[in-house]
Amino acid sequence: MELKNKALLQTNAFINNRWVAARAEKTFKVLNPANGSVITNVADCTPTETEMAIKAAHKAFPLWKNKTAKERGALMRKWFDLVMANADDLALLMTAEQGKPLTEAKGDCNHSPTNWCGRHHYSLEFSCINDHPQNFACHSCRLHGCY
Repeated sequence: MELKNKALLQTNAFINNRWVAARAEKTFKVLNPANGSVITNVADCTPTETEMAIKAAHKAFPLWKNKTAKERGALMRKWFDLVMANADDLALLMTAEQGKPLTEAKGDCNHSPTNWCGRHHYSLEFSCINDHPQNFACHSCRLHGCY
């Protein structure tokens, strides 16, 4: 498997905004279900790393919660753009790890983020064009703070 963006294949756990190896430095093999070959070895995390990840997520949540819908949308759009830019490599990784056909994996890359990320981002960009009372529950106005 030859990836254009080799940084997409990470073997450590992503905890507290960085890639970390398992404390016990143990790994386990990720096998290609089609032929049984080893794709890579990844961190075999312990309950300690799990606790670290949970604590980091709890610590990060207020930062996300306090972002405006427009700020969240901009971050989700950035993620969407990265998925689209790396769709071929991500599809190769999914095919190797899951055994799904490459065409289906590419479809997942191109379709799934569009459904829940791309459309929602665009809805955050709309501005209110309706002439309505200030207390009207306009979705776009709630997001943009028009009232």
